[in-house]
Amino acid sequence: MNGIHYHFMEREDFERELAQGGFLEYAEVHGNLYGTPARLVDANAQEGMATVLAIDVQGFRKVRDLRRIDSSVFIALPVEELENRLRLRGTDSDEVIARRLQAAALELSCAHEYEHTLINDNLVEAIDRLATIWGRFFTQAC
Repeated sequence: MNGIHYHFMEREDFERELAQGGFLEYAEVHGNLYGTPARLVDANAQEGMATVLAIDVQGFRKVRDLRRIDSSVFIALPVEELENRLRLRGTDSDEVIARRLQAAALELSCAHEYEHTLINDNLVEAIDRLATIWGRFFTQAC
């Protein structure tokens, strides 16, 4: 939802904020720009609120180099399940699917950089495991 989970902006506004160093991390994916605005993370920190970032490995590394990360969770989907989902969607060519699977395997090889690794092979169980991870974290922080 715009303004809550995401903050959409025109490309020229994004590029201007990027040039001013306004993003902790960013990437261009399929012609669209995505990034984590530093001002939003900073505003949450000022209010004592946690910020949850759903970012790829490259974004995680950039943020980790710039800021203290209190907890990190690598969420992985088994490659076979990813392939099944991509094929069921029916929107990608075999070449695109092969590239996505290769990228997923490469990212999976970086899971050791995170504090926790969660395999999302069963949604209900994955949510329970994530709640346990975060529950321990927030219990320690209080």
